[in-house]
Amino acid sequence: MIEGMENINEIIINEIDSYPEDLIKLLKSCEKDLSRYLKEEQRICNLHQDPNPVINKYKANWNLSIGKIEKVLIENRFVGFHCSRLTDKEIGIISKNGLVPLSEQLAKEKLERVFNDKLVSRKTFKFLLENNSSGHNNRKGKIWFLHDSQILKDYNSVGRLFKNWGGESIYNNHENNNPIKSEISSIGMPTILVCGFEYKELDPFRSLSEYISEIWVYRNSKEPNVQLFDTKVTNTKKIEKIIKFGDDLFNELTDYQNWRFKIN
Repeated sequence: MIEGMENINEIIINEIDSYPEDLIKLLKSCEKDLSRYLKEEQRICNLHQDPNPVINKYKANWNLSIGKIEKVLIENRFVGFHCSRLTDKEIGIISKNGLVPLSEQLAKEKLERVFNDKLVSRKTFKFLLENNSSGHNNRKGKIWFLHDSQILKDYNSVGRLFKNWGGESIYNNHENNNPIKSEISSIGMPTILVCGFEYKELDPFRSLSEYISEIWVYRNSKEPNVQLFDTKVTNTKKIEKIIKFGDDLFNELTDYQNWRFKIN
């Protein structure tokens, strides 16, 4: 288990140490069927030249196993991570009220707050107020979370979320505008917000038990990491833990000191 996350009594999908005992027991009992199926899938994938479709002979047992695993997962809660750059004032508001889905009004309030606190110039305030994507359909009314703690160590995946204040809807398309970038990159601090999710809130591309099964089977191998999924929610999320830049847990989760590009 990640040191500092022991009090989060929820599953971190890629962290086997966070799995409850009944799930571990079931995975052990199903391991032979899970492993046979996945090994056969790899063999079939290597037969891509074969014009005839090949059926995995272990699929029936695989389906039976993941069905049992899914029933256990339904009863659990899961960790989601939201990465951003926040001011102390914002952290206080989010801690009290939860993380609210994006809206044009929310973006306006965020910008007004940092302007009133003299953290951005009037020129930058007006420009960002008129040139942000908070009203775009792919962002409006949503909050995005990731579930793979390993991604937090990848600068290319999360680095930009920590570098500039405001969230992607505000800083997106302005990261190469040096005057603006110099202002928004000096506001606030990199922050990870931890929230809990019910099973039904998750948004996987396939059944959650398939991800869990692959992680379990490949836990001691050199197979590529299982690619997890992100979840978007449209409701306010209660914050279970706030991890700030400078906290030991922030370094534990991100290993940012070894990133090629530095954040502060």
